[in-house]
Amino acid sequence: MVFARQSGRSVKLLAPLAVAAVVLAGGAGAWAGQLQGTLTDLAGKGLRARVLAFNPETRDSTVAYTDADGRFVCEVPDGQLTVRAIHGPEWTIAEVQARAGDALSLMLQRIVDMPARGYYGADLHMHSTYSDGQQSPAEVALMCQAEGLHVAALSDHETVAQHPEWLATQTPYFLPLRGQEVTTALGHFLSIGCAEAVSNDTSHGVADISRIFREIHAQGGLAIVAHPNVPGMGYRSPEIRDYDALEILNGSVPPYGGICDFVQGRKAWHSALSQGYRVPVVGNSDNHDGLARLARRLLREPDRVAEIDNDLAPLVKLVDIEAVLVPWGWKGLHHGTYRTYLKLGGGAPTADSVMAAVKAGRGFITNGPLLLATLDGADPGAEVTLGERQALVFRAELFANRPLERLDILVNGQVAQSIAGPGPQVTVNIPVKQGNWVVAEAYGPWPEFATTNAWYVR
Repeated sequence: MVFARQSGRSVKLLAPLAVAAVVLAGGAGAWAGQLQGTLTDLAGKGLRARVLAFNPETRDSTVAYTDADGRFVCEVPDGQLTVRAIHGPEWTIAEVQARAGDALSLMLQRIVDMPARGYYGADLHMHSTYSDGQQSPAEVALMCQAEGLHVAALSDHETVAQHPEWLATQTPYFLPLRGQEVTTALGHFLSIGCAEAVSNDTSHGVADISRIFREIHAQGGLAIVAHPNVPGMGYRSPEIRDYDALEILNGSVPPYGGICDFVQGRKAWHSALSQGYRVPVVGNSDNHDGLARLARRLLREPDRVAEIDNDLAPLVKLVDIEAVLVPWGWKGLHHGTYRTYLKLGGGAPTADSVMAAVKAGRGFITNGPLLLATLDGADPGAEVTLGERQALVFRAELFANRPLERLDILVNGQVAQSIAGPGPQVTVNIPVKQGNWVVAEAYGPWPEFATTNAWYVR
């Protein structure tokens, strides 16, 4: 029941990702010709970004990535097209109407400079051609940079052979980290920062889960339980808590609502917090294909889902395709679909500072809204002393490239305060008691969503 598990034929990426595009079109004559353009910032500097061009009527579509100068050329479907250029949640989204043959000049404006505030966007779960991904490590790195990610781990299944090629993609603005997905019948585990491969042998049963965590920690690495609630790939021994973080939002599933609340790990995390466990959490894309071919084919042919991917057929029966999956699909299943903004403080990010922030729960998870929040002046993940007080001050700064609809502050999983149409700054008093946990969630137009890590009141 995984919506974004990528599959399909290989597609040639042209001129080292200067033009990376594939058209999913139905029927002869559906390809109309080329669309070209340039994407810049306000100063006229070219930006790496993702460009989506689609015909809303036929749902034929093209995905392209701009080069370092912001240029793109791609084959596009016939008809009137909606064209969107995206460079991550810190930037506006450019949207225009166009047709094949047009030459576009698009511009994006930065909404907020998160690194200047000490926050860096990290996606710690993605795949390349070294396992079941569709792009090479070098291509994945360029796609990550186009999505505005600052940190990423390439976590291919059962191998670390991708590390040399992956680590060579480092720039002053992009930090690639070592990764591996340890894939077992008892759960999938992300090994972050480890130079040596961790065995996925589970012949000794649940004892091997603890062994996997020990091996990761012995190498100085970070152990994350991936997609703990996804059927067929979920965590089978939740009583073993030797990991460093849970991946509660995974790019293969929409963020919340209905069946998604059970398939994602967010509600299960809330339950663990209410049982007294302090559990840091992350969100990752688990991306296998930066061109999102499977999702775009489903958008075009939703009635053929069982033929396209058997794993998706049950999910489609449980959700409203038009209301849930279509907006989710057009948002894009890409690197950084979910990312964790980690509070690292001053200086450029390092593997050690990233892992320390994950372990501390110092940050928030998002697929769009930016939620910089404190409780009693403390960052997420902190323990806050209540003393004789009956309430604590919650403050937040909110930024988004789509209008926010509400901000919820949860205490022990229940909404203590809901603010409709929150402004860029929010300050409220939240009644709490010793032993409570607090989380903030921001909602925009479906499927825009963000959640902080938890604060712990003592």
